[in-house]
Amino acid sequence: MVGADEAVAPFIGPRTTVLDLAGKTVVPGFIDAHLHPRALYPEGSPWANVDCSPHKVRDIDELINVLKRKADRTPAGLWVSGSGYQETKLGRPPTRRDLDRATTNHPMLISH
Repeated sequence: MVGADEAVAPFIGPRTTVLDLAGKTVVPGFIDAHLHPRALYPEGSPWANVDCSPHKVRDIDELINVLKRKADRTPAGLWVSGSGYQETKLGRPPTRRDLDRATTNHPMLISH
């Protein structure tokens, strides 16, 4: 329990641990054990992830175009990655042939 000495005193029992913080303030903490840390890079960086979400990509051709633009700016052999696509919005899942239209000079990984 946290509070002024007078407010907390009635709750102190024989098994209570009392910490004297010498006037320092204690604030409740929050720990979120469920995190998805990831690196964030500027859009033009070779390591940046392509936003393939429905507000950026509305069909398969737009998906291919954003991935191709990324591949064109990325040195051959480096990964091209994208995330956030939704096949229900695209009309169907992208195929290997679709991705080959974007690049055959880069390994590629796209995810929902």
